[in-house]
This record gives sequence, structure tokens and C-alpha cells, in this order.
Amino acid sequence: GRGRPRKGQNKESLTEGYIRATTIVNAAKFEQLKEIALQETLTIKEVIERAFDLALTTYKEKGSL
Repeated sequence: GRGRPRKGQNKESLTEGYIRATTIVNAAKFEQLKEIALQETLTIKEVIERAFDLALTTYKEKGSL
């Protein structure tokens, strides 16, 4: 399913290869990510996954990874 997991669900409910992570983010940037998700009919998780992929690709191309 999509969205936030129900209370009490544990690590076994996560998709294999994923972890649950919490972070503090800039509110304005997060709102922009939410808007992208809405426009593209994606979840915020999917938008953030794409942002991670783009960042990692950029750093790999620079030789930083």
C-alpha cells in the first residue's frame, strides 16, 4: 500500500532493501517536493527516491563516490 504505515507495524513490513529514516528538512523545499508529487501523481517517497538517485549520479560523475 501507499502512504504511512499503521501504528505497530515493524521492520518486516518494509520493502526489502529499504530502511525507515527520519530527518529534518527545509519546509519550503519539502512543500515543493509535495507539489511535484501531486503534479506527477507520485508518492513523496518516489520523488525523494528520484532526488537521491540524481544526487548520487551527480557525485559519481564527479568522482566523489
